[in-house]
Amino acid sequence: MFTLYQVTMRGEHPHWGISLAPEVDERFWRNQGREFRITGWFETIGQAWCVLRKHAPEVSSPIGKGMAYFEQTADDDGLSAGRNYGMAIWNILGGRVLLGEEIRSLLRFRWGEDPDPVALRMGLQWLCLMGVAEYMPAVEITGPAVKWRCSRCGSGPSRLFQTDCKRCRQTCASCDHCLVLGRCRSCVPLFRIRPPEARTDHSNGVRLYLPQLTPKQQEVASVLESWRDRPERTLLLWAVTGAGKTEVCLPLVRRTLQSGHRVLWVTPRRDVVDELYPRLKKAVEGVRVTAVHGGTRSTWADGELVIATAHQTWRMYRRFALAIIDEGDAFPLYGDPALQSGVDQALYKDGKVVWVTATPPMVWQRKARRGELPVITLPARFHGHPLPAPERCVVRDLWNKVNHSRPVPPLSDFLRRLMETGKQGLIFVPRVSDLPCLLRWITRKFPDMTRFCAAVSGKERNRREIVERFRRGRVRVLIATTVLERGVTVPGCQVLVLGADHTVMDTATLVQISGRAGRSPEDPEGIVRWISEEWTEAQRRAIREIKKMNRLAYQAGCLHASGVKR
Repeated sequence: MFTLYQVTMRGEHPHWGISLAPEVDERFWRNQGREFRITGWFETIGQAWCVLRKHAPEVSSPIGKGMAYFEQTADDDGLSAGRNYGMAIWNILGGRVLLGEEIRSLLRFRWGEDPDPVALRMGLQWLCLMGVAEYMPAVEITGPAVKWRCSRCGSGPSRLFQTDCKRCRQTCASCDHCLVLGRCRSCVPLFRIRPPEARTDHSNGVRLYLPQLTPKQQEVASVLESWRDRPERTLLLWAVTGAGKTEVCLPLVRRTLQSGHRVLWVTPRRDVVDELYPRLKKAVEGVRVTAVHGGTRSTWADGELVIATAHQTWRMYRRFALAIIDEGDAFPLYGDPALQSGVDQALYKDGKVVWVTATPPMVWQRKARRGELPVITLPARFHGHPLPAPERCVVRDLWNKVNHSRPVPPLSDFLRRLMETGKQGLIFVPRVSDLPCLLRWITRKFPDMTRFCAAVSGKERNRREIVERFRRGRVRVLIATTVLERGVTVPGCQVLVLGADHTVMDTATLVQISGRAGRSPEDPEGIVRWISEEWTEAQRRAIREIKKMNRLAYQAGCLHASGVKR
């Protein structure tokens, strides 16, 4: 139940507000010498909000525009009860954006029991009166439909749809863009809660364990640390695949943690979270390291260093001083303003952002050339060898041959090399439907290898387990769609792209896929082979990009190997 009320004082215009616990508001405002009058009761926040908008169209929070909060001591029992409970839950809920049911789940996770519903309403309303929290309909549908918005992800009417709701027994709107986090509806409230100001002193407690950095890595790490004190909010770290970009960012992470602030490490996909979590947990000690994505059980766990997929940032609010956005040019983060606004929401208003990628989009590169985006370049891999040059193989009528199990000599040669050398191979295909076709081809042409093969795509439920088996060497040949183009590192891995001329294989994807090979100092050369029916512009650009970075690394004196053209 939501209560709509008016607060007035002699000589002032009335202010409107919505309350979860009107007894708290009444005591609070009367202690301020204001008149409190209830104007209506509503079953849903959406109904109350529509009426509120009619009377106060400019209002942006349920307390009402112009109502400043007051730091005061509550003497009466009713108000102090709300204050005490509110302060207790603020330490848990602060820095988050949550639906009502998520608040109850989080408190149950922390306390081991369900919160008292009356006390919870009073505590939440007290936080709103104190100005540290606000709530609104999870989907706001007041005004013309063109202005309807999801309050969590910010999506507009194109991502909203109306259905008969079992919760409110009426027709209400919901959002399908952030559905992965739970359904936002126009009949339920969404709470946005500021974190407490208190910081944790880690000035002497954060320990960093890194491998020996190369001179170039040390230079980049030092520049990153000094950039923290500069006025620019955003920085681009352009580092080739296998350059050790994670390691060079960690001194900056440590410095931020030592100052008592939290750090957010954002990745576009859960596979990268699973890859990074054990590495960062081993490298950074003295703070809590937490991994959060749709498949983890640590959704409500807290930490000073949080590794999360971009979607999880919609649940975060002003928690972090620094965000490292790993592979920010990848799907689904790049090109999605809602996800990018989620990262901004998770940061302090003056928080810093480091975009890290091996394949920055052209718009970023142009901004860097114009001086609009500070950029640091790390053009060489940590082992000092150049990026492997892809081998191009043209096979006419390629997919017809694969589908009918006819010979594909470059593919057969690649698999024979793996069998002879005992190495592992990653084979990328453009479509999910290509996975069973290629597995069938291997079964007929290389029956002894079939039991060492596996296939994975974004639709595979056991993707995490299959990739882990590949990392441990139990799978020799892993066939994958572009879902594994980033974040998977296996020493001595050889790479083949079947269908490199498909539209999904754009320049950035081909560069990233090629970067899976040659990452180990024991096998820095690696095999990268592209098989296609024709030579595309994306392949040409990818080749030029790889050669350009090798040339820059050579000119910077970062390469041990010879033979790189200037």
